[in-house]
Amino acid sequence: MNNYSVAKNKEMKTQNLKAKAKTQRYGFTPLEILAKSKTDPSGALFLTGFTIVEMLVVVVIIALIASVGGGIYVGTYKRMLVEKAARDFVLAAKYATIPAENKVKRM
Repeated sequence: MNNYSVAKNKEMKTQNLKAKAKTQRYGFTPLEILAKSKTDPSGALFLTGFTIVEMLVVVVIIALIASVGGGIYVGTYKRMLVEKAARDFVLAAKYATIPAENKVKRM
């Protein structure tokens, strides 16, 4: 064995001892906390996550909520446009009466 492999073995043993100490203290390693890891019956460590089906379900739910909100917004926007047009019409009618009233007052 060369010096590099001896040093590497010592380093790996030190890391394993540190990991075992943390495992004994907390019952799990920090890697298991961060990665939500699990072990299969053979003891191999594998990472877990969300499946594509779960992600698609979330996307569909968000899309449904957005479409309902968008429909409500479109209806409200159209109603606001009609109300604004009505206000503009009433205001234009009031301004149209001002010159007529001035002519009557002059006479």
